Amino acid sequence: MKPTPNLTAVVFVGGCCSALVVSYTCQKIQHWKKRNELLSKIARKQKERQSQFDRLLKSHPLSSESVAITELSLNVLLEKLQSRELRASQVLYAYIAKAIRVTEEFNCITEFIPWAENLAKELDELPNLKGPLHGLPIAIKDDHDMEGIDSTIGFARNLYKPAERNSVPVQVLIDLGAVPFCKTNVPQALASITTDNPIFGTTYNALERSASAGGSSGGSGCIVAAGGAPLATGSDIAGSLRIPAHFHGLCSLRSTTGRLSGRGLPKNMSHVITIQVVTGFITKDAQSQAQIYKTVTGTGESLQNKYDPTAVPLPWNETLFSSTKPLKIGYYTSLPIFPAFGDTPSTVLKAKSCLETMKQYQVVQFPIPDTFDLSRSIFGLYWADLGKNLLKEFDGEPLSKSGTGLVGHANMPEWMRKLLAWSFSVKVLPHHSKRMKELLEVGIGCQTLEQFTDCVNHLKEVRDEIIRRMEKENIDLLLGPVMPFPSIEERVTNLFAMTSIYTFLWNGLDMPAGVVRFGKESGKLIDQTDTENDSFLEMAKKAVPAAIGLPINVQVIGKPFQEELVLRLLCELEDCYNKQSQELSNKLLNGASNNSNGISSS
Repeated sequence: MKPTPNLTAVVFVGGCCSALVVSYTCQKIQHWKKRNELLSKIARKQKERQSQFDRLLKSHPLSSESVAITELSLNVLLEKLQSRELRASQVLYAYIAKAIRVTEEFNCITEFIPWAENLAKELDELPNLKGPLHGLPIAIKDDHDMEGIDSTIGFARNLYKPAERNSVPVQVLIDLGAVPFCKTNVPQALASITTDNPIFGTTYNALERSASAGGSSGGSGCIVAAGGAPLATGSDIAGSLRIPAHFHGLCSLRSTTGRLSGRGLPKNMSHVITIQVVTGFITKDAQSQAQIYKTVTGTGESLQNKYDPTAVPLPWNETLFSSTKPLKIGYYTSLPIFPAFGDTPSTVLKAKSCLETMKQYQVVQFPIPDTFDLSRSIFGLYWADLGKNLLKEFDGEPLSKSGTGLVGHANMPEWMRKLLAWSFSVKVLPHHSKRMKELLEVGIGCQTLEQFTDCVNHLKEVRDEIIRRMEKENIDLLLGPVMPFPSIEERVTNLFAMTSIYTFLWNGLDMPAGVVRFGKESGKLIDQTDTENDSFLEMAKKAVPAAIGLPINVQVIGKPFQEELVLRLLCELEDCYNKQSQELSNKLLNGASNNSNGISSS
């Protein structure tokens, strides 16, 4: 008896459904196995890491001599190493003792470099100095390859896959005599303005533990601010050097692409083909930043170019840095896409006033082109694939808090983004927000080849427009905010990731930008910020009071390949701020003394 057509169809459909179920189940089992393998790797790494930390705590007590060494300025420390008043191993021992205690409190180090002590001993045994950084301990950001060490970028799949050779930035430092001694923590995929990942956990702000350390070089910012390293390397694709420096009141510089080699940094953001990651440093002050930058770029043969032919062989320009030639500065205090809060605008104005007291500076207002349009192009290029490559990177990985937000955004269907964006555009609704609409539509306008080309060309046009205007008006540098507010609570910081437009802007335009401290948040002006009845800005306004007492930096932007001029102004601003702070401190001391005398005489 032949099966009826209906029965054949049922059997066929049933077979297909069974095959789908089996395929789906197999995929789930594979996913479960992969995830368990990754979780096992994380547990193993965490155990090994804690064992290393416990061993170093016992073997490296923090003596008064060690404390004294770690409190030396970079310039004095280098002088003592160059004269061999201090030995390389002696200084390294002191910084390991300090750093292990810093990371116990703030969780900024992923691991210590096993071969660092041998490297320091080898330097001590040399008859002559190895170079200008002889014996200087330096913390290295996780994403910089180091021979025999993992570069995880927060992903468990990268554990136990040590790099075969040093990245160019690390090798240049070693050639100059430095001793890389630890690696610093980063957020997953390096794609966050906070620092957390499932392997090494959350890094906290060294000035206020509840506040964000910034990202993605948050570990580097934290260790320098806490005194666990004289300086640290970092990298920057959207503000990853400048934001942690701003959140800790430190100094950093994002160079023009190619000025410093980035060879040996993981290419986890290969889909962002128009904006390149650049390496750099976080230092305690601007003078130290200038000193390390001058040493690394060199005055003769370029070490950068020796190891990386694609690096621009441009040596340090001492004339540009040391010149007393009068400069004209353009300034801005806020960006309309996310207005600056509290004391941030007034801090820029104080920096402006300070420069105006010096005869060699003229400061004029400089309007920045439409930041809503700029944001669409810059963030659009980052999200042009609507997060598809990002999802591949996160596939099967345990997620951190920041990673969960990224994956959630990338997984949102385009129709849902558009629907939600529309709902935020309706002014009569209580959650109306022009900024949330922009955030939800990120990438949608840069998907096709034509749209992508338009975004790229738009950035080129804006860059040309800004440089042309600077040349026409004889403006040498620009001065503005680093972010619309200082560091806020770590738990809410990532909600305001779009505020990175203040730094990301200059990556998109590929112009050098450095930051230096010039004030702190008092909280007195927060209520004066106009939130434009925007629910997102209202939410930010509620978060900013947590930043009271924390530092505010200003940002200096230069023309391409004029890093020395940027550094010159950073140093001038730092000197001016320190002088003002000292004068204020003296006034307070004199006032307190007069009050005390008055009470005594009465």
